[in-house]
Amino acid sequence: NEVKKVRDLEFLLAQLRALLDRNDTEPEQTKNIDDAIELVRQLRRKSHPTGPEVARFVRKIADALFRAFVK
Repeated sequence: NEVKKVRDLEFLLAQLRALLDRNDTEPEQTKNIDDAIELVRQLRRKSHPTGPEVARFVRKIADALFRAFVK
């Protein structure tokens, strides 16, 4: 469902922005979170992503967040 997809992605973007708004992230963490936000935006702009495309985006987003929080 397209509406649910957009709603879910907007929720994810809000959560990632909230992380940045806390102002307690290191510069490298901020860069990785920004990378994840950009990937979510790219996914949101895709009109009808295929399952493999979604999986690639999820993997890239997870990788950016993993790099942000696991040292």
